Amino acid sequence: MDAIELINELNSLNLKNERAIALRAMAVEKINGGQPFLKHGNGLNLTWLANEIGTSRQIFYPDRCSIEIANVLQTLNKNLDKLNISSMAKTSNSSKDKRVQTHILKVREENAFLRSRIRQLEMLKSSIFTNSLLIDLADDDLLS
Repeated sequence: MDAIELINELNSLNLKNERAIALRAMAVEKINGGQPFLKHGNGLNLTWLANEIGTSRQIFYPDRCSIEIANVLQTLNKNLDKLNISSMAKTSNSSKDKRVQTHILKVREENAFLRSRIRQLEMLKSSIFTNSLLIDLADDDLLS
């Protein structure tokens, strides 16, 4: 299987999961551009993959991984010989850089969670106003 066939196989996956779609898009972009993938052990470096799509590596853990992410990862891992593999030695090994990257990932995840929570609360607030469940304090002052 050459790079074009690998891209076709990735594109044939029916994905709905946002992170699986991001992983596939990143992989296709790197394959098309001849950019390197980082390998760790017998597979791709999960920390590097997570950084590339702006999330934490925990989404690749078996108990937290969606089937779609697992399918994309399995497709990439079974075709390692077709990917441009770079060694870990070429990456930054600075522990400070790694701590900063980890902190950035945590902040991004927290930010996404908080934005989601704000949207939920705004919908709740809208629902409360719509259903007239909130008494306007200004009207209450007029009654006294």
